Amino acid sequence: MSERADHVDPSKLRENLLRLAEFIREMDRQGQLLTAGPRLLKMMGDLRSELFHYEVRHTGRLLPKEATAQAETEPPAERESRRLVEDALRRQRELEEEWRRGCSPEDRGE
Repeated sequence: MSERADHVDPSKLRENLLRLAEFIREMDRQGQLLTAGPRLLKMMGDLRSELFHYEVRHTGRLLPKEATAQAETEPPAERESRRLVEDALRRQRELEEEWRRGCSPEDRGE
């Protein structure tokens, strides 16, 4: 993903998803679908990330709600789902920060 992680162009995302689908169909036609594993994993990983950011930032469906009276009345399953998404977002930010810092010899026990 070459764009900022918090911006996903919906039309570009759609094109990338269709490109993946066509790649899968083409590899299957050529009898090479299972040997294309590494490339498929790379493509699916990139798209997974784009889809996640699209869902969170573009649609807003996974964004945490402000604490309101309505949030108190939401069903327990939704409350738990929201908690899980917030936790995943927090962990992702922590991992991205750790990745940016890099690894030092002390981290590896050297």
